[in-house]
Amino acid sequence: MDELGEYKIQDFPRNRLSITDYLDVAQKRHIITGLLELDITKARERLKTYKNKTGNAISFTGWICWCIGQVIENNKEIHAARKGRSKLVFFEDVDITIQVERSVKGKKIPLPYVLRKVNQKSVLEITKEIRTVQKQTFDNQNVQVLGNRSNLRYLARIGVYLPKFIRARFWKRVIWNPFSLKRLSGLVSVTAVGMFGTNLGWAIPLSGFPISIAIGGIGKKPGVVNDTIQIREYLAVTLQFDHDIIDGAPATRFGAALIEYLESARGLENILIDG
Repeated sequence: MDELGEYKIQDFPRNRLSITDYLDVAQKRHIITGLLELDITKARERLKTYKNKTGNAISFTGWICWCIGQVIENNKEIHAARKGRSKLVFFEDVDITIQVERSVKGKKIPLPYVLRKVNQKSVLEITKEIRTVQKQTFDNQNVQVLGNRSNLRYLARIGVYLPKFIRARFWKRVIWNPFSLKRLSGLVSVTAVGMFGTNLGWAIPLSGFPISIAIGGIGKKPGVVNDTIQIREYLAVTLQFDHDIIDGAPATRFGAALIEYLESARGLENILIDG
């Protein structure tokens, strides 16, 4: 009896090598994690109203990125990266790396994209940018999308053909240099795993950014509103911070502010008027 059964062997995608190399280096951060469950009923209602009235959908991930950008704008002490052993570099512009599904040789593949200066853009501007990027197509199966620096994109693209120790040295120089990291990807990562499912559930990201946020699933369950029980929509959110940079108190303030923004549907108050 053949215990293996049928199988096939194919080449490991070269574009995955850069991801595994990056994670090998990035996972050396000292990460603290927090799990949130947020009532986003009001936001979902406003997003549905906007779509019904205009025929266009606001990016849910884009709106969350706007909220994150505004919260960081008001809590700049967490928007930093280490420079060597004794210094921190604080950046004014909030750049956020997200995953956007794009067509690569006819297949939908999530690729990283950097939203620049999120703290200076509106929800509609961020949505328009994401929709534009989603329409991009690529003919190369091993395409690398890494920020807007052509030299870094080039190095990452040819790096997959080099020995692992050289690739690791390259990523170490990028990730642990605050200026290279900012140019390449920004300091914040948002992963919207909830886009692939509809149930309430948390995801633990492996991004290795100084600030990582995973948007999980959305589920309905009873909640208390004005002392009455109602069916509400809840979003699972995971927050991760580099503890070398961010202490518990600033992380808690960030989390509390983000809860307030998301549960009160901040940024969507006048969206119909603006739209």
